[in-house]
Amino acid sequence: MGMSETRPKKPIAWIRRRGLSVLARVSALCGIALVLAWGVGRWFNDDHLWSQMLFWIPTIVVVVLAWIALLFSAVYSKLSLRMGGVKLRPFLLVGALVVTGWLIAEWRPMNILNAIAPRSERSVRVAYWNLSVERRAVGAGGVVLDQEPDIAIVANIRSNEHREPLLKAMRTLAPSQSEGGAVHVLQRNAVSVSGRFPIRRWGVTTLERVTTRLVDWRSEWDTGRITFIEFDTGGELVDDVFVVWVVDLPSDPTMSRAGVMRAGANAVAAWQGPAFVPDEIGRWARQGAGDGAGALVAGFPEADLIIGDFNTPRGSRSVRELVGERRSTHAQAGVGSGGTWVRRAALWAIDQAFTGERVRATRSRTINPGMSEHRMLVVDLERR
Repeated sequence: MGMSETRPKKPIAWIRRRGLSVLARVSALCGIALVLAWGVGRWFNDDHLWSQMLFWIPTIVVVVLAWIALLFSAVYSKLSLRMGGVKLRPFLLVGALVVTGWLIAEWRPMNILNAIAPRSERSVRVAYWNLSVERRAVGAGGVVLDQEPDIAIVANIRSNEHREPLLKAMRTLAPSQSEGGAVHVLQRNAVSVSGRFPIRRWGVTTLERVTTRLVDWRSEWDTGRITFIEFDTGGELVDDVFVVWVVDLPSDPTMSRAGVMRAGANAVAAWQGPAFVPDEIGRWARQGAGDGAGALVAGFPEADLIIGDFNTPRGSRSVRELVGERRSTHAQAGVGSGGTWVRRAALWAIDQAFTGERVRATRSRTINPGMSEHRMLVVDLERR
């Protein structure tokens, strides 16, 4: 009788003595390993192919999992008879605090006044959206118009079914009457642009192919492109033309981001045309060497705004190869994660914008449009 009373206690005692102690240590070790992987990714950034995979670990995920691991380790240790993980938890606590502090800095709480301030009458609003969807894009034009942009840029409208309704809506952003053959709408090379400012000139360049391990991936034939567009803002932003570079870089995860950014920088520096300008009746006419207009100066015009799908998260060092010292609009005026992909969770801010010396961002935010794989990026700009 006495033995039968002690038997049920043995498995419970073993679990409390051994099992829970092991779980406490394993929980702490898993949390520490995750924080270390994140830290290595932040230190080496996306300078190397191997490190970019670690750099892409979302900070918010590490914060949540690190604190959960710390909590589980403490609870298991409390229930255990051996206080497992007691030497590991202080390291995990420090790591969790560091990553949490990093997250707070990334989310830019000091910019909260920009987020809640009303739109300035002096600002020019640019909306960028990588539609990147073949279905479920009904009403996309209305989503764009709801942001009341002065310039709307939509990339990768892949479905003919949705292209014309979207372009029809975007055309309403242009003035009803344009003077002197001015053109306010551009639809070329998977980029659609419309707004209240005339487009004076545009050009496009493609990137050289970067080594990939996914030979069947789209980037094997679509190496990425960068388009420049010159707008006449009538002096609202700059005294001459306002230059925007629209970036659409390959998404292949096996490509070196540093290699892709170098390829982009080389492409814009080596570009020699052709450019396109509106003729007297508003059609796009080729401008460049050999057509009687004279040779163009090598390289894209200096960008006031670089915006688009960089397919690398915010904080990337390699992106500096392309954008130089231009400042992120999120750093200037954004609040929160600023994530754009994948739309429902938006753990990664791969759609980004950077401003040059002549303009500054007064507000930068992302919009969940309820469709597409990407969120929309909306930036308010003012003259410096």
